Amino acid sequence: MKFKNLLAEMVRAGLNQKQLSTKVKMRPETFSKKVAGKSEFTLGECVRIRDEINPDLTLEYLFQEFAE
Repeated sequence: MKFKNLLAEMVRAGLNQKQLSTKVKMRPETFSKKVAGKSEFTLGECVRIRDEINPDLTLEYLFQEFAE
């Protein structure tokens, strides 16, 4: 997975991909592709995701990209 910090913070928040995608009004399939790096998140999506997980986190941390 490309966004390891995002996935780790989702676990800390007690959210799986389907739950979080629903909260940010995104199809689960689309969310999964974006987390895997097959499609890009928009800035608005990043902000909504961060706000659902933990508004105190920075976008830079949450969406830091890691090599596959």
